[in-house]
Amino acid sequence: DLQSALRKKTPPNFFWRIADDVSNGMAYLHRKNILHRDIKPANILISGDIMNGHFDAKLTDFGLAIKHRGSPDEELTAETGTYRWMAPEVIRHENYSFMADVYSFGIVLWQLVTHEDPFQDVSQIVAAGKVAIDNDRPPFPVGTPEHIISLIKKCWDEDPRERLDFSVMTLVLEEIRTSLTGEELAWMSCSQGHPVYSLVK
Repeated sequence: DLQSALRKKTPPNFFWRIADDVSNGMAYLHRKNILHRDIKPANILISGDIMNGHFDAKLTDFGLAIKHRGSPDEELTAETGTYRWMAPEVIRHENYSFMADVYSFGIVLWQLVTHEDPFQDVSQIVAAGKVAIDNDRPPFPVGTPEHIISLIKKCWDEDPRERLDFSVMTLVLEEIRTSLTGEELAWMSCSQGHPVYSLVK
């Protein structure tokens, strides 16, 4: 799975391949009115030869998935998922929507940059408090391209209405990839990621 892959060296374009595969999968689910509700690296399976670039990523573990038509009388407020990847509105037991999945995807994008878990320096419950009460998010490593920062911030925005929809995610990813300089693309392809927590002792 992706959780295991991020502990090892990854090939060039790994960020883009995983991001594309997962966003395409989520766009399909949302078109079918299905919320996954537990997007995280441990639930993203990778098949094939990763280091040679011949691989595919697929979402798995639909145990918490739910069909949701978004009608006014159909509220979702149950705290569902895994704290480190859980949207603030879900942690607070507020009504949530398909955009809760987008928040979790934003955290996964951050992990593809850093190869670390979000808030890995604190417990899950403390991490949840940081997100839901303090509106805190994991820090970006020095050198992160501005377009990548903007994309991830757009995914994990406090206001679900401001988050990007999966229907346009792949297009936005491609636009960003073509806009980055050669130096920025090389930075994004670092095989060991750009950790932030392990640098702060």
